[in-house]
Amino acid sequence: MGMRDEDNTKLIARLPTPMHLDLKAQAKAAGRSLNAEIVHRLAQTLGEDFAAEQPEAQPVLAEMAGYLRELRDMARAQAEQSRLSAAAAAD
Repeated sequence: MGMRDEDNTKLIARLPTPMHLDLKAQAKAAGRSLNAEIVHRLAQTLGEDFAAEQPEAQPVLAEMAGYLRELRDMARAQAEQSRLSAAAAAD
């Protein structure tokens, strides 16, 4: 379920062009919008800050991070497989 508009704050930011292009490419590879990619990365950073402040939570957070990496890799593999299937069907 997505966030309601009143749960969000609009932010306008200036980014160096190479960073913007890299974020767009990373977002596309992850199947996310640019906004979702930026929010995802900020959440990761804030989560790392939380883990640093909560040593007892670090093992659980590390395990969760591993699961998230596995899910990301599976999603990327599925997206690539779908892309290849679509390309083969178009031929």
